Amino acid sequence: MLEFFDSFSVTTLFIILCAVLLILIIIPNPLKLFATFMKQTVFGAMAMAFLNFALAPFSIFIGVNVVTILIVGLLGLPGLVSMYLIQVLFL
Repeated sequence: MLEFFDSFSVTTLFIILCAVLLILIIIPNPLKLFATFMKQTVFGAMAMAFLNFALAPFSIFIGVNVVTILIVGLLGLPGLVSMYLIQVLFL
């Protein structure tokens, strides 16, 4: 049975196991953190769609795609405001 695993797969499995344990130790409640991220992502996407609609007469819009939605999900409201400020000031 030990012949099935080569040294690379055992090392890789050990590194993945250590990374998962480290994340579980550092982050006290990972499911709560994931739920918060998902909530911010959904509400951020809705806010982007609304702001794109409301600011369309002024030609201010942000593309609603995976990258922008993940930025808003990760950074929350400051990320959303930052993207619109970058759009207004620099583009």
